[in-house]
Amino acid sequence: MNLFNKKIFKNSLILVLLIILFVFYNFIYLKSYLIPGVPDYTFFSVGFNRGRWSEFYKERFKISPYFAVLDMIFDYWTGQSNYLRSKGAYPPYKEIVHLSDLANFARSQGFEAQVLTAKNIKDLHKFINSKERTPIVVQQKPDLNYSGKLRPMRLVIGLNDRKRKVIVHDFMFGNNYEISYKDFAELWKETNNAYAVVRPKNYKEILKKMTKKSKYQPRIPAMEQKNLLLNVVYAEELVSSTSSKEIFSSKELEKAIREIEKEETAFQYFPPFWRVLEYGSLLYYYVNKGDLTKALSYAEKIEEFNKDLDKKFDGWRYLWPYGKEFPEAWVWLGHLYLRVGNKEKAKDMFERAKNLQDRLSVEYRRYLQLGIDKLAK
Repeated sequence: MNLFNKKIFKNSLILVLLIILFVFYNFIYLKSYLIPGVPDYTFFSVGFNRGRWSEFYKERFKISPYFAVLDMIFDYWTGQSNYLRSKGAYPPYKEIVHLSDLANFARSQGFEAQVLTAKNIKDLHKFINSKERTPIVVQQKPDLNYSGKLRPMRLVIGLNDRKRKVIVHDFMFGNNYEISYKDFAELWKETNNAYAVVRPKNYKEILKKMTKKSKYQPRIPAMEQKNLLLNVVYAEELVSSTSSKEIFSSKELEKAIREIEKEETAFQYFPPFWRVLEYGSLLYYYVNKGDLTKALSYAEKIEEFNKDLDKKFDGWRYLWPYGKEFPEAWVWLGHLYLRVGNKEKAKDMFERAKNLQDRLSVEYRRYLQLGIDKLAK
């Protein structure tokens, strides 16, 4: 073999080795898998916990990030919708707080459950693959930029080594939400890479009957409004965790409110019922701050959107199930207009609320009657 041929042979051998390494790295070492058919119960498909608004709604808003994850797991493995509710086995409200709570409850329902610790993200491939098809649960703060104490659970349904993305069903950010490996690892540090695995004892037999092909709903624009969603949730966390005497002097709440207002153009991606509730929160804040001019500006927006709340909204699967109007909103507005001396507007608001008083809680009926009595003086 002459020198020229030896060089060609050597270069060809190197090329073949590089191709083998490339194939090994991309198709053997790097793995990608998305578990098909996992139900996505998120803010955008099942609604959200708004129980604090009134007694009437309290019992109806039982969805939370914790229970949503629980329902996704049980419904996935059983193939039934609302499996726990249909059995009357739903746990008490706010009982599922930690991964260990979730595992204990699953075991009480005859499922196998364990809380494990991963060395790294790739450890999850042992469950997220075409044979096991087992979604796993992690508990993390919503985002690296979130400064609150909230630590919801999210369901991991896929891993993509090539794109270095973790795919999750996330209550706040929607279905098939992608988190970079880097951010996920940082978020995971707080719980020392803990995760929960829940599945029935006969899961292998169940998997044989499951389809391996299932398309997920496309993500919608509202799911991408991360800054707005984070600040809305943070503001609600602050309100619920701070004493009523201190909350309206809170600089943190003021900052969150300002951030929400900066993102008001993003409200267009959210249905009218959400806007009414969010404008109501802003109105409530400014009333208690004594800024009635600002509160009135939000009153006008509530009047604009408090109608046809039960209509379908672009891309949203959740439909507001409580009628065309939110009656509490008319009570809020009636008292505000009464406070600024606009009796004609106050009367109009109270009359609207009175027409819907069968949907008001006892507390709100009293509040309505208080406004009517003040108006009559």
